[in-house]
Amino acid sequence: MNWIIAGSGKSSLIESVAAMTRPKFSIVIPTADRHELLEKTIAGCLLSPYPNLEVLVSDNFSTPETAKVVESFHADPRVSYVRTTRRLSMPDHWEFAWQQSKGDYIIINGDDDALSPSLVGRLAEIAVTLKAGLMSWDAGLYYHPDWNLSGRNTFVFMSSHSRLLFDINPQAVFASYARLEIPVCFPQGTRICFSRRLADRAVAKTGRVFWPPYSDYSAPLLLLGVLEGERYIYWDALMGYGGRSLHSNAASLEKDGGKVGNQQRLRQYYEEFDRQDIYPHQELKLRSLWNGHAETVNLLRHILPEAFSHHHVDLVALIAAIECEFRGIGIHNSFLGQRERLAFDAFVKKQDPAIVEQAMEIVRRRRVDDSIVAWRSIRRDFSWPVLGFLLSPMSLKWIAVKAMRYLDVQLTRPRSAPSKSVAFGNDMNLAVRHRHGKAWLDCDSFGGQNGLDLVRKFDDVVVACDRREARNLVEFFGKGFLVAAHEADRLAGAGDPAKIEEYSRP
Repeated sequence: MNWIIAGSGKSSLIESVAAMTRPKFSIVIPTADRHELLEKTIAGCLLSPYPNLEVLVSDNFSTPETAKVVESFHADPRVSYVRTTRRLSMPDHWEFAWQQSKGDYIIINGDDDALSPSLVGRLAEIAVTLKAGLMSWDAGLYYHPDWNLSGRNTFVFMSSHSRLLFDINPQAVFASYARLEIPVCFPQGTRICFSRRLADRAVAKTGRVFWPPYSDYSAPLLLLGVLEGERYIYWDALMGYGGRSLHSNAASLEKDGGKVGNQQRLRQYYEEFDRQDIYPHQELKLRSLWNGHAETVNLLRHILPEAFSHHHVDLVALIAAIECEFRGIGIHNSFLGQRERLAFDAFVKKQDPAIVEQAMEIVRRRRVDDSIVAWRSIRRDFSWPVLGFLLSPMSLKWIAVKAMRYLDVQLTRPRSAPSKSVAFGNDMNLAVRHRHGKAWLDCDSFGGQNGLDLVRKFDDVVVACDRREARNLVEFFGKGFLVAAHEADRLAGAGDPAKIEEYSRP
C-alpha cells in the first residue's frame, strides 16, 4: 500500500459543540479511475468548517492520475491517501477504506457525491446529544455535466422536508426492506455516518461491515442490527447529493425514453468480483438489481440471525420486480438475456400460482405507470395493450382509488403553487420546476457549471427552494418507523436530550 498521510485539524470552531466533545470525523472517498470528478469532490468536502476532520481518499488501484489529483491537495493537512495493491471489488474496497480512517465517526462519500458544508458539524451535535451510533439524511441527485442522458447539470430533490430528527425503529426498516420497499428513512450507504464503535462491533460479530453484492445496503442494515443502546437518527433534511455521471454504477440502469445509460461501469463492477458467487443464499443467480436485494436479506438472516431471522423476502414483490427488469419497466438491465429468462421462468413455475398472479398484477400496473411516464416525455409508446388494460374493470377500480388518494393529498397539503423561478442572491432567480413532490433545479440559473459550484451554494439553495413540511412525520408514524422526533434546531447547547421537544408514541 502506498500511503501519503498527514495529520488533521483546522482552526475554525463549531460553537455548538464543546471542545471536549468534538469527535473526529472521517469522510472516506473510495475511488477508481474517476479522477476528473475526484478533484471537485475533495474540494467540496474541504468546504466543511468542522475542525476535527479527515478527508481520506482510498484509491482502488487506479491509474497515476488519481494520485496526482490527491497530491494537489498536499498543503491541506486534513487530506490523506491510501491505495490498494490490486483492484478490489466494491465491498472489499469499502471495507479496506473505512478501516484505514482515523475518525470516531465515518462517512462513506462516493467520488461523484457531495455533502452540505454544514453537515458534519450538525452530525457532531446529533451524535453527542442524542447518542446516535448511526445517522442518515436526505440527499438529492445531481446530474454531472458528463451525464449522457437528459438533465445535465441539474439537481433533483424532494421539494419539502420537516427538518426534524427522527429516531427510527430498526425492525420496521428490516421489515420494509424484506418487502423490497426502500423507505425515505433507509440509511443508504453513501449517505450515512456510523460510529467506529458500532462498526467494530459488526466486525466482531460477522467478520466485516461491507458485504457483497451491495455494500451500500448490506452495511447499513448490518449496523442497524448490531445497535446496542445507540440510536439510529434520520435527519429529514436535504444535506447533500448523490452524483450521476457517465461512469456511475447506477448510470447503467438508467433509461430515458429509448436511450440507456453507459454500460461500462456496471460490467466492471461484476468483473471485479472475479467469478465469486455473489448470490450464495439465493436460488436464482441472476444479475438482477432486485435479486441482489433479495440476496442481501438472506445474507443478513445467515450472518446475524438474532436480528434478521424472522424477516423473509416477499416472494410476490421479488417476482414482480425481476419481471419488470426483464420487460424494461422503469429500468434497463443488459445482463438479463434469454438464458436468464429461462432460469427465471423455471423458478416462477415452481411457485404457488396465486403468488405468481399477484406478482403479474403488480407488473401490469407498473407497465401502465411506465408507459404514462414515457408518453409524457415523448408522446408515444402509449400502446393499445396498455389502453386495453386501463379500461378493464379491475384497472378502473384501481384508477379510481389512486385518483381519490391524489385528491386527498392535494386537499390536505399546504397550498403552494409550483414556481418557475425563485429569488436567489442579488438580482438572481433560480430556475426550478416542481412536480409530484420533487424539484428540478437548473444549476446554470445561478451560474453553476459543475458539482463543486453546487456545493458552494448548497445551503443557500436549500433555504431558497426547500419548503418546510411535516409530511414525513405523519407517514413514518403511520408506518411504524417512528420512535420519536426531535427538533434539530434545539440541539445546540441542549446538553440533555430530555430538553429537546419530542413527538413520541404513547
